[in-house]
Amino acid sequence: MKKYATPTILLFALSVIVLGAFLPQLASAWLFPSNSGKVNFIAVNNVQLEFDSTGQQSQISEKLAMLVKYNDTMELPDSLATLTDDRILEILQNTVGKYQKAGLLPVGLQQLTKRDILSAQPYMVSWDLSDIQSTIFWNVSVLLTNGQYLDLILDDQTGTVCSITLTKSDETLETTVNTAQLKNQMRALCSLYLEELGTAFSRFDADSIASNAYFQGENTLISTLSWSDIMYGEVRINFLISPDQFSVRVV
Repeated sequence: MKKYATPTILLFALSVIVLGAFLPQLASAWLFPSNSGKVNFIAVNNVQLEFDSTGQQSQISEKLAMLVKYNDTMELPDSLATLTDDRILEILQNTVGKYQKAGLLPVGLQQLTKRDILSAQPYMVSWDLSDIQSTIFWNVSVLLTNGQYLDLILDDQTGTVCSITLTKSDETLETTVNTAQLKNQMRALCSLYLEELGTAFSRFDADSIASNAYFQGENTLISTLSWSDIMYGEVRINFLISPDQFSVRVV
């Protein structure tokens, strides 16, 4: 058997060399088949841009904290945000309807359309400079009828109204102050806002927040909701009611 070992090894080596010489032609034949003239590619799924490095959606309390405690902010094109023009208009219409029903906006306002939206700009805020945690908000400004302007901050993922401010022009300012009416409006404002934030804020009582409101000057009623933890520190939500405006702002 030993006398056949060397020829067998040489034959095997020669076969490997010949096969190696034809490998480029075999690969080319697979990539460029003569019957199609096209290149074959492996199918790749659509790519979607994600800003949250953890892959988890932040809680609304974390997003509210980032509104005032972020270290970096950047405007974004609409294409990188989740909310669409139609969805933003729907949110605005629902919000105006709720605030009308609560007596915070006058009845008889015309139905909002896209033409009433003065601006809608998405932007990203980052919890720290390394972009470990970030989220997207929208700044939206709306012209209501009767010279009233509504400014909102919306959460891009959920559409939650994180901040809302109504201002009136000089022509629509009220000349008289009704203390009882302001207190009722404060209670309605606190209730609507906490309801918007969902179950995460169910531990807070709107009536208690409203009953702790105090007057700043003669015609401005103010109340505050605050919470704190080790990571985010203290976060405050200021509620304000006066004859010429109302607002809920995170500070």
